[in-house]
Amino acid sequence: MKHLLLLMAVLLAHQSITLAQSAKDLFSIGFAKYNAKDYRGALEDYNKSIKLDAKSAVVFYNRGVVKARLEDYQGAIEDYTKALKLDTKDVASYNNRGVSKAVLGNFKSAIDDYNKALTLNPKSIEAYYSRAYAKDQLKDAPGAIADYTKVIQLEPSYAEAYNGRGVAKFKNGDKKGACADWKKAGELGFAGAFQNIKARCK
Repeated sequence: MKHLLLLMAVLLAHQSITLAQSAKDLFSIGFAKYNAKDYRGALEDYNKSIKLDAKSAVVFYNRGVVKARLEDYQGAIEDYTKALKLDTKDVASYNNRGVSKAVLGNFKSAIDDYNKALTLNPKSIEAYYSRAYAKDQLKDAPGAIADYTKVIQLEPSYAEAYNGRGVAKFKNGDKKGACADWKKAGELGFAGAFQNIKARCK
């Protein structure tokens, strides 16, 4: 009897290891498909991986990324939320959930997520940039300018941040500052900045 119980325990342990490996393998396959831009294929593999092991924040996060790529933003939000339940300190999940909320027009809730991301990582360029955009959409030009400025302090060659700050400055009545930022954005390679200069810096 003891021998039988021991054998069953070994078999169950082996089965558990096999399942864990299968979930990991499916995630790896899905990740490779994602990198190859096969987003639907990646989603299928992530779904299978989660069916075998629903305790991986990394898999939920990556499935959220895929859903966002497929423009299923509500589904992405739900997956980022699941990832955060498993890992409450995942900066990327907070930031990406905020981005998906912003795409759906929920800018205030998006800012809440960016704030949480920045509490965990005060040097998150992505969170500052995303929060700046959300503030601009909520007509908080001074707040947007402050966040774009922080992005530029952390990454001086971030052309899009100069362009965004230029837009916010223009809305805030600082035409000279806006044109200077657009000029810098253009010098750094952001072609759209020259359109702003042509239209607004006469």
